[in-house]
Amino acid sequence: MDIDLSSPKYYSDGEGDQPPDDLLPHSKRAPDDIFLTHLNEVYNRYVDRDQHLISLPKGYTMYYCNLVIHGIRQSDGFRSTHIFGHPKGSYRCWKQFAVHVASIVKGDLENCACSLCVEREPPDLLKKGEKEVKIKKEELSD
Repeated sequence: MDIDLSSPKYYSDGEGDQPPDDLLPHSKRAPDDIFLTHLNEVYNRYVDRDQHLISLPKGYTMYYCNLVIHGIRQSDGFRSTHIFGHPKGSYRCWKQFAVHVASIVKGDLENCACSLCVEREPPDLLKKGEKEVKIKKEELSD
């Protein structure tokens, strides 16, 4: 089943953001077709393999960002992918963005379970008696 996320049927909360000013000179916007290809791969793997996204959600962009240490841009080998547009920040994890896109497809952003929509207390603010949940680094990104 093809899903056209540019349709008014699918409300997107994307704000059309770009990297912050200090990161922008070290960033390059990825072409939308590459962004869509990557999104479909992750969406089909983690959300629904029978749905095919034929357009991106409005207001979201993908950038390749180079690592900058003490104002010095590192080589292209240190490039990372960031997805901008969410009202609360950017995604560096494709799996989390796919969760958010699934909420757009369902028309249920109010109950989105992605890392940016769900408020979490930092571990040092946990109430007495609560256990901190340990997450392996490899579980956070794909």
